[in-house]
Amino acid sequence: MFILPLSPTRHRCPNPLNMDDLLAQAIAAIMQEELLSSQLNVTLVPSPPEFQPTHRHRRVVEERNPDWYRQLCREWHSNRQRPRRKRHGDTKIKRQHTLRALAELANGRCQTEYAQRLRPYVERETARFLQEHLCECKHNEY
Repeated sequence: MFILPLSPTRHRCPNPLNMDDLLAQAIAAIMQEELLSSQLNVTLVPSPPEFQPTHRHRRVVEERNPDWYRQLCREWHSNRQRPRRKRHGDTKIKRQHTLRALAELANGRCQTEYAQRLRPYVERETARFLQEHLCECKHNEY
């Protein structure tokens, strides 16, 4: 006999690093602010003098997305059937969903698919933060 649970079960992340940990939550909040404050921004500038007869412009990156966000987008390719007209990278990652998932992780929860995708990045950033600051403390002791 099959018994239905009283409440629907939610997807839970495995918990090697407890997301109740305040540092991991703070890092997720910092990552959210970092993503909000930076966005890919490309401008056109005149070509260098050696290419001047063509009167073409070149694209120059003024501002980039955070490194962890670019890596996340590279890892989650889209299964798009038709090629795009322009050569943009196709990804399954959406910026607004990522911001929402980071807010969820900052609140100590990990229930959505996006939060599960982002969790390793938060753990990696937390480990990097700890390593940088522990090394800094050791250098200050001597």
